[in-house]
Amino acid sequence: LNSPQDITVTLTVTAPPFFVTPTVVTWTYIPPTPPGTRTVTVNGTGISWHAGVVPMDTLQRIQDAIAAGRLMAINNGFLALGDGGEDVPIVDYIDVSPSSSTANQTGVTLSLIPANVPYGFNQAAVVFVADGVASPPAVVVRTSVLRTQPDASDLFYVPLIVAGQ
Repeated sequence: LNSPQDITVTLTVTAPPFFVTPTVVTWTYIPPTPPGTRTVTVNGTGISWHAGVVPMDTLQRIQDAIAAGRLMAINNGFLALGDGGEDVPIVDYIDVSPSSSTANQTGVTLSLIPANVPYGFNQAAVVFVADGVASPPAVVVRTSVLRTQPDASDLFYVPLIVAGQ
């Protein structure tokens, strides 16, 4: 009666959720008017993270690395994706402050660095990378910046015609 018995136990471990809101931010920058800041909120119970801004044309590689659960790291001005490819350079016209913290509905300020913003329409991705186990391991916030000439002479306005009015 008191002999050892085998008991099957199943344990399911779920990574804590990690997300950022909003997932898209935009600016229209007409110098010399200051472009203003944008705030995003990083959520995830006790998850340490760091962030960097990368060119939008690298977004597919980043999303593939996220889907594969690869560990990513930001080091010396580059985002290492852990996919064996070249590291992605960090964009220098958007500042992220703080660039690392612990997620608990942390407000993060995104600011343009006016001297570094190229003229025209620019897109970049702010990548928030969890330093430990999280689901997903990284989150992307898409950014768009329209920088005009100081007199906005490079903007073209198209009349809006509404049919049936």
